[in-house]
Amino acid sequence: MRSGETAEWCACRIVNVYVVRSVVRVSCCDRQPTAENSCLRALYYCVKFTMHLGKTTKTRENFGGWVLPVEQMDNLKKKPYLYNASAGSVLELLFLQRFWMWCLKFVPERIAPCVLTCSGLVINVCCCLLLLSYSTDLRSEAPWWTFVLCALSLFLYQLLDALDGKQAIKVQNTALEEVYDHGCDALSTFFVTTSISIAMQLGDSPALLVTFFFLSAVAFYSTHWQDYVTHVMVFGKIDVSECQCSMMAAHLLTAIYGQNLWMQNVFYGIQLREILMFMSFCCLVFAILGNIRIVLGGKTPLDGLVKIPRRTERTLYPMAALLSLSTCLWATFKTGLMIAHPVMFLVTYGFAFAKITIRLVLTTVSYGELDLWDSSLVAPLFLCLNALLSTTPLSLPISSALMCAMVYSVMDFARYFTYASWDMRDALDVWIFSLKYPIGDPRCRNGNNGVYLTGLNNDELLKKTRPEASVASVGAASSNGTKQKGGKLRLRKYLGRSMGKECLN
Repeated sequence: MRSGETAEWCACRIVNVYVVRSVVRVSCCDRQPTAENSCLRALYYCVKFTMHLGKTTKTRENFGGWVLPVEQMDNLKKKPYLYNASAGSVLELLFLQRFWMWCLKFVPERIAPCVLTCSGLVINVCCCLLLLSYSTDLRSEAPWWTFVLCALSLFLYQLLDALDGKQAIKVQNTALEEVYDHGCDALSTFFVTTSISIAMQLGDSPALLVTFFFLSAVAFYSTHWQDYVTHVMVFGKIDVSECQCSMMAAHLLTAIYGQNLWMQNVFYGIQLREILMFMSFCCLVFAILGNIRIVLGGKTPLDGLVKIPRRTERTLYPMAALLSLSTCLWATFKTGLMIAHPVMFLVTYGFAFAKITIRLVLTTVSYGELDLWDSSLVAPLFLCLNALLSTTPLSLPISSALMCAMVYSVMDFARYFTYASWDMRDALDVWIFSLKYPIGDPRCRNGNNGVYLTGLNNDELLKKTRPEASVASVGAASSNGTKQKGGKLRLRKYLGRSMGKECLN
């Protein structure tokens, strides 16, 4: 152990270097030990350089964290946690919100919200891996019961994902719960996309598969981008809940009628899956454009209730990692990597997209500034470099390059998420998978200090924000501007907090 290193950092450094060296040895088993292994050596040194950046920016002796600088650690400690959201999709208003509130009654108060979040992710991942074991090329036939399990796992994931936020308000509501919630959602986006791709056998249509995967990841990232700028999560009328329910129905139909159902020609030789994918693409593009509109100055549904200061500096910085990752994805796709090894290709970019999303969420809740460079770009850039050197003796076989990139991408995600968890745990003085302070303790961080419109509580919030004079004379001829202004002041008093600019950049 070097001087100044803690036991935790030393252990992580040893594990990371050992795994990378193992990958290098395995990948070179079928190669002659010559100078043509330069790409592997380059990847190895990229890993060491990334770890060096983490080591140099880690300032624990100055009250900093593993990945968070001193300023963001102080923001987590001192500034109030505010979660503002506007929800209420079609299915949520019909029955889902009521069903979730009924299920919440059966969740014990001793259960930490992160336990519910991670349980849903584990269930989802296990069923996806089971499906992948039967269809490694994303186009082979799988048993009917695997699709039933996928539909059931998606239902449980949706339920647990909805319950964790409601449980957080009851027992422990901090930035830690939000990062875990959206971090698990970022990973689930990849696994859910993979499962439905197997059901529709999109492996024999690589362009369709990658477009579906890419738009899903970008739509999820853009949602958190507009949250980064406005500090308001905005959900549409047709949103995640509707997508998940449609995927459950697709899995059940696949279990009943088989995977060939989606290959049927509807008209003019157009397959049913192509029509469904086109509809999905339109919905995803519409969601992305809506988020970009809000980022560029559009109003959120909460602007009529309370004035939440926006971030005014570096609002376009999140585009840097997204554009770089997107460029690498399509550049490597054209080289045929996706056709050769679709699973490793998707895992590499799936974890990379999840990493930049978690970093964006963590920066949002800690009121920090986003850097242009991200270590998740190492693996995609390595694949691009290997493709450029494909005609030289310095290149690697496609399988070896993808294996190295995939392992690095997974390692980078796991390492960053672990360090971020440690930072938030220390800054917030909470535990992750258990409750440190029971309900009623002055140090218990429960309740919600933000504005959360679920679609069912809109009238309740409006009544509490409406001036008393307006309540007494609803039919009186008063200006709408006066009502709205009085409502905003009333809402601030009701929330018992200040929405001043000192909480934001």
